[in-house]
Amino acid sequence: MRTTTFGVNGLFGWVYERWVRVRVEYLAPPLQFLTNGCVVLFLIQSLDRLVLCLGCLWIKIRKIRPVAAETCSDLEDGYFPMVLVQIPMCNERECNLQESTSCRWHRYHRLRGRKQSFLGN
Repeated sequence: MRTTTFGVNGLFGWVYERWVRVRVEYLAPPLQFLTNGCVVLFLIQSLDRLVLCLGCLWIKIRKIRPVAAETCSDLEDGYFPMVLVQIPMCNERECNLQESTSCRWHRYHRLRGRKQSFLGN
C-alpha cells in the first residue's frame, strides 16, 4: 500500500503495531497466568468429582448403610427441643399493600351490598 501525503496509512499502521506490542508484552502474560490457574482448578475439581463418584460406587457395591453410634434417650423420654425459626419475608411491603387493598375492596363491596339490600326492601 502506498502512503498518502497525509500519512493516514502510516499512522494506522503505527497504532496497530503499538497495540500488538502492548498485547504481547503487557496483556498476554497475566491472561496466560490466569488461564493456567483456571485449568489447574478445573483439573482439581474434576479429580474431586471422580473421587466422589468412586466413593458412591464403592458404597453402592458394598451396600454400606449408616449405623447410629448412640441412641438418643431424650427423644425416647418424650422430650422434644423447642425451636423457633423465623423465615425472612422479603416482600413484606407488597404483602401489606395487597392486604390493605383487599381489605378496602372487601369493605367497599360489603357496604355496597348492604345499601343495595336496604334499597331493595
